Amino acid sequence: MRDFSISTFDDGTPSRERCRVVVAGEIDLATTVQIDRSLPLLAGDVIVDCAAVDFIDSAGFHAFERGYTAALARGSTFSISGLSDLATLVARFFELPCLDPTAQRSR
Repeated sequence: MRDFSISTFDDGTPSRERCRVVVAGEIDLATTVQIDRSLPLLAGDVIVDCAAVDFIDSAGFHAFERGYTAALARGSTFSISGLSDLATLVARFFELPCLDPTAQRSR
């Protein structure tokens, strides 16, 4: 298994909270625990940068869906960027709303 890391950065402005989450390595059942621990604690809009992700399975997509649901519940947006072309196709096939900017609600 390749290394996994998750880092958060405050990218907000005085008028709007925003957090950037950088994920790297493999996202699978073993690593989603760290995602599930991190995403609900974030305030404001969340942008997940997956440019350094080597692999993501269904457990990873489900973890992002839980993060999306938590963000919407607090009136924030949640988006994912940097997924590989194949991962993006899989996510779109399963109609994951966190990849659809038209599904986002602003507060």
